[in-house]
Amino acid sequence: MNLSNLPVFILFFAIVYLSIVYGLLKVAEVQNHNATTISRSGVNSKQRIKTP
Repeated sequence: MNLSNLPVFILFFAIVYLSIVYGLLKVAEVQNHNATTISRSGVNSKQRIKTP
């Protein structure tokens, strides 16, 4: 591996690494949003049962 290719390799590795981290954060955000949505609907259904 030549020294002239080293900055290109580092830049490519950084782009791949950041894209993987960004993708994992988006997946976690979507899963967290789905979990809070399910819990909110569960709370609303419990409140509907108690109100009548």
